[in-house]
Amino acid sequence: MKLNLSTVVLVAKGLSMKRQKANDETEHVIAHLRFTDATISRDEMDEIIGIQIGSTALLFDEQGAPVARLRLGLDGRELTLSGKVQHNEDSKTSLELVDADLKGISIHLQKLGGLLCGTVSWRVRGDEAEDCEALLGQQCTVKWRLQDSGQQDLLAGAARKLVDTVSGLGGGTLSAGGKTVRIRDSQRQSRGRPRKGRK
Repeated sequence: MKLNLSTVVLVAKGLSMKRQKANDETEHVIAHLRFTDATISRDEMDEIIGIQIGSTALLFDEQGAPVARLRLGLDGRELTLSGKVQHNEDSKTSLELVDADLKGISIHLQKLGGLLCGTVSWRVRGDEAEDCEALLGQQCTVKWRLQDSGQQDLLAGAARKLVDTVSGLGGGTLSAGGKTVRIRDSQRQSRGRPRKGRK
């Protein structure tokens, strides 16, 4: 999968940096930056999940609204990310990323698509902390190139199970091809709770 994504995100208010060991036991400083509320289309959502385009259409009604208030959590799904985070298109304040990792991915369904959330992690090579400072807590424009391992996903044939799982608003998980999609109803249920008031 290769996807060019251009959208607006809300960048977290804090940047985390940690010393971590790589596979060769060498230590590097790794930066972690969380973002939320990135608007994506249904086709983009399918590609990010790793399923055949059109599969998640089953989670929407004829008017394009989600069949329920749902969040899709992509356990273990990791993408490679390169591109730019910019305060706005006219601003010179930006963060350039090359071969960063996108992890902790989740998607909140909304009309005609979803809101993408995740954490971008990369090996610090220069003054990224200074580059990020003006972006923290701000709405920013991103132009990213996302790529996965290129393996064909087996979830496409099981797309119908997504709807079967959520039809009762109970949530659940769908696993196939080595990937797990967690499905949660984000609307709190109040069934069975006594109402407060006069008797």
